[in-house]
Amino acid sequence: MQRIGVFVCHCGSNIAATVDVKKVVEMAKLEPGVVHAEDYQYMCSEAGQAKIDAAIKEKGLTGMVVCSCSPRMHETTFRKAAERAGLNPYMVEIANIREHCSWIHKDMEEATKKAVILMRAAVAKVNLNAPLQPGESRNKTCTGYRRRYRRYSDSD
Repeated sequence: MQRIGVFVCHCGSNIAATVDVKKVVEMAKLEPGVVHAEDYQYMCSEAGQAKIDAAIKEKGLTGMVVCSCSPRMHETTFRKAAERAGLNPYMVEIANIREHCSWIHKDMEEATKKAVILMRAAVAKVNLNAPLQPGESRNKTCTGYRRRYRRYSDSD
């Protein structure tokens, strides 16, 4: 079984105003494989990344879930932080609780329930993940295929 750390971001008040982040942390501690769970004001900040680094090293984490904003914003930030601490960056999952919970719900209880569901799904995924290694791209273009089957305009 994995040794998973769950890190819940307040995103200032973007998440914390609508999601009970303390409740998400408490529920994370009950999930299989979770050995560490904590919240922080800005998990993407240097101080937040230092907390991730310390937890990975102290707890011997083999996987990590970050409950924060969109992966488009900070997935690379968290993968790099994990890698610097010695964790395989492909063992990191992001639960987008800002756009999927906080920004779309007005009721804190409803938003918190959904955040817990997203956190649980991400933890379950990490429990099933296997460490990956980067490889070389094997993309081949099919120019002949495209040329052979392209559509012709009326003027051709």
